[in-house]
Amino acid sequence: MKYETKATLRQYAAAIIANVAAFCIGNMLGWSSPVQPILESENSPIGEPLTRPQFSWLSSINFLGGVAGTLFWGRLSDKLGRKWTGLLVAVPFAVGWALILAANNQWILYIGRVFIGIGCSGTVINTPVFVTEIAQDKIRGALGSLLMINLNLGTLFSFIVGASTSYYFLTATCLGVVLLYFLGLLFMPDSPGSLLVKKKRAEALKSMCWYRGGDQVQAEKDLTLVETRLTKPRRSYASIFESKGRTKGFIIGVGFIIGQQACGMLAVTTYAVTIFKEAVAYSIGAGPVPFIVLSELFAPDIRGTAISLIQFIGIGLSFVTVKIFPWMNSQLGPTITFGSFGLASLLLPIFIIFVVARNERSNTQFHRARVGRRKAR
Repeated sequence: MKYETKATLRQYAAAIIANVAAFCIGNMLGWSSPVQPILESENSPIGEPLTRPQFSWLSSINFLGGVAGTLFWGRLSDKLGRKWTGLLVAVPFAVGWALILAANNQWILYIGRVFIGIGCSGTVINTPVFVTEIAQDKIRGALGSLLMINLNLGTLFSFIVGASTSYYFLTATCLGVVLLYFLGLLFMPDSPGSLLVKKKRAEALKSMCWYRGGDQVQAEKDLTLVETRLTKPRRSYASIFESKGRTKGFIIGVGFIIGQQACGMLAVTTYAVTIFKEAVAYSIGAGPVPFIVLSELFAPDIRGTAISLIQFIGIGLSFVTVKIFPWMNSQLGPTITFGSFGLASLLLPIFIIFVVARNERSNTQFHRARVGRRKAR
């Protein structure tokens, strides 16, 4: 019991610290809403007011940075390890907020948002993998949900601070959160899975022992279980489709991401000045599931690469939905715009029931059959 309590506390602590990066994503998403009236006013902090089209680019261009980040974060995560990639994620976040803080024209604002977008893609690719690889089965779901919880809290934080303070104070606070994240993660052990991929078994066992509260026996058992899932590292995108299982996992992941974006979560959050109630509803309803599931779909050796490709698609869709939302709302009207979001919200559970649940049942039956064969021996 002593080991179990300590293990749970350590896993929660590490997951919370790692997901401060998700809080940073929320800061980025929430930042746009309270600063919109300021940046479009005659007293704009950059010296001239932004037009509505310019602001729509400012609100969405970060996702282009995110798309670029998906091209390398997955491979970096597999090569450097989850902890060191997590620390590296703080760099574009910090650079982006510093540029926004010092910006005196729209172009510097755009560049700053692109850097922050790069950090965001690194977070959604690397952080869920880190959490999955340190967590025990009984709390993995709870720890996985911390990403979306922190993202929503970060968004709410920006709403509140932005509404009650200045443009500069909000931006400086967002930069400060990034520094706190870096310092916290610096003291956490890397995940055992990523250390095994780098053939550092002794360090992996030491890490697993720490995350299991000092229980050497349980650490050895869990590390051996991780080893059974490891194959020779293959980091090319083509390797994602080398087996039916990986291909099916990729299809499920893409389906989740498409459903999440079609629900309009990021679009209504970004333009929450006038639709705050809708933004809260969509964030809670559609947000957490994909981030929890994605890390469970692939083995550790291919996990980072596969998730990076899925997020490449997802973040690209994020850019599209946020960029075209003002046009949809003005040209098609709120009824059609939000009706389409609502329809997507209804279709996503159907996808989960008929595709994901069926795949889970198949995996369970396969696992039971494999266990039965081992016992028969």
